[in-house]
Amino acid sequence: MHPYINALPKDSYVLDLGAGRQILEKEWKDIYDIKPPCQVVTLDIASIPKASLLAKDYEHVQATGGTLPFRDEQFNAVVSNMAFDFMPSQALAETYRIAKPGGLVFLNLHHPSLVNYDINRELSKLRRKIRHKTAANSEISEQKKLKFAVYRYHEYLRDNNKLFKTADQIRSHFGEGGFNASRIDLNSDGNDTWWEVDLVKPSTNKNESLPLAGTIFDGSARSIIK
Repeated sequence: MHPYINALPKDSYVLDLGAGRQILEKEWKDIYDIKPPCQVVTLDIASIPKASLLAKDYEHVQATGGTLPFRDEQFNAVVSNMAFDFMPSQALAETYRIAKPGGLVFLNLHHPSLVNYDINRELSKLRRKIRHKTAANSEISEQKKLKFAVYRYHEYLRDNNKLFKTADQIRSHFGEGGFNASRIDLNSDGNDTWWEVDLVKPSTNKNESLPLAGTIFDGSARSIIK
C-alpha cells in the first residue's frame, strides 16, 4: 500500500475509513518523518476528542461508513485497516461513489480463524462475572470491559456474514459493488491471520490511473464535505 500512497501528487485526496485515533497515520509519520504532499482525511464513527488523536495535524471527520459526507469521485485512494467489515452494507456503495475512476482501495479484513472459539459460551461466562460484580457493587476491571467488547465485535462479524473464507468470495462480493480486485493475499503475524485486499474502481479512460512514485498527508476536509 505505501508505494501507491506515497506516489500521489499534491492535489490528490486519500480517505482513511474507520481510522480510529489515526494509528495508521501515526505509523506513516514515524516511518517517513515527513508530511507528504497529498491530502489525507481520516474518518471514524466514534466521537474522538481532538486531544486523543495521534496525528493531530490531519483533518478528522466523525461519520458512519454507510453515509460518507463527501462528494462523488472525490478520493484518489481509500484505505481501511480492520474496520471495513464492521461497517454497514451501504459502505461498499458509498466507497465506490466517493472513489475516483481508476482509484485504489486498500483493505485489511478479518479472517474466519479469528472466531474459531465458542463466542456464545465465552460471552455467557463473562456476562455472569460482570453481573456478579455489579450485584456486589464491585468495580468491573478495564480488562473485562475490553474483553467483552472484543467478544461482541467477533459476534457481530460471525452473525452478519462479514468473514470471507476464500479469495473468490472476496472477489465476488466487491465485484458486485463495482470494483476489480487487483490483489487478494492472506497474511499472518503468527498470532492473527487477515486478508489484504487491493481494489480498483474501473475507468474507461486508460490514462486515468494512479501514479506509482511520491508521499501522504495535509489538507482540509472542510473543502470536500457536502
